[in-house]
Amino acid sequence: AAHAAGLWFGDKDFLRQVDPATNQITLSVPFKDIGDAQALTLDPKDGSLWALAEKHLHKLDASGGALLKLSLKNLGVEGEAEHAALILNPYSQSIWLASGKTLLHLDTQGQLLGKVVFPGKNRAAALGLDEHLWVLGNKTLWRYSAQGVLLASQDLRSLVKEEPKHLVVDSLGGKLWLAGEKQLIQLNLNSPNQRLANLSLSESVDALALDAQSGTLWLLMEDALMAYGRDGALVTTLNFKSLGIKDAKALVFDPVSQSLWIGHKRGL
Repeated sequence: AAHAAGLWFGDKDFLRQVDPATNQITLSVPFKDIGDAQALTLDPKDGSLWALAEKHLHKLDASGGALLKLSLKNLGVEGEAEHAALILNPYSQSIWLASGKTLLHLDTQGQLLGKVVFPGKNRAAALGLDEHLWVLGNKTLWRYSAQGVLLASQDLRSLVKEEPKHLVVDSLGGKLWLAGEKQLIQLNLNSPNQRLANLSLSESVDALALDAQSGTLWLLMEDALMAYGRDGALVTTLNFKSLGIKDAKALVFDPVSQSLWIGHKRGL
């Protein structure tokens, strides 16, 4: 998770903040819960951090002080918390939590604004500039309003071969990106039944990150990092072996510093 105050990441027993200008850790906050932090998101207005663990949702202030600790069970989360997504709406400062078969909408104080139970498990979720939330299920795509009302549902079975596991919304370019095992799909944001690109990949995708201004989509794979333009053309490929990077699993693009961060076995 990144914003002007810095980049946050989680490792064993700690949440840490990094200054992108110096690449130095500026803050380390003990974080002991059942399991590691599964998802993080920052509020750019006040620098507060939301952190999702296996059993709880936490909120910390900009200095790392505890503000909230909410039980997922009490919030009504159903199903296993795999593919959990935690997304902040920067306009309302509300939080979307997609976990297992449950979608929750919470205000800044952690009060429940709405709840949706999916017919299947969610795979990924992403927010557009219009405040619409896109949720990826098992070859199904749902779109919700800022108030949590279901606006549309798209069956993806005729559009994808591999089951998509990752989702990115390119609002400025009017595109949706879906990544499966070895397949990258681009859909029309306004007409998601229209496939704009169908690209075969040599490896499975572990994470996606978007440079919203340029529209460049970054793909994290086991041995390489790839980038595609809005037109679906390959921009660049970077092999991790030459950089000594192993077990890369996390990827985030920081729009403030215009830099790409990779989380791997030995750090960032």
